[in-house]
Amino acid sequence: MDQEYNEVEMECNHCHLKYFASQMRLDSKDDLMYCIHCINSKRGKVTIIKDRPLRKE
Repeated sequence: MDQEYNEVEMECNHCHLKYFASQMRLDSKDDLMYCIHCINSKRGKVTIIKDRPLRKE
């Protein structure tokens, strides 16, 4: 992936936090983008965010 793609900011459709595109994954079931944390936890309740989201400004 090129540098410009890695700098694209996207919002997770589950936790609604912003991440860089390189930390997002497409869910084939509903064709929506989710952060790697939500994908790994099967979009359950987020209790600890290991992957730091981008700051809201």
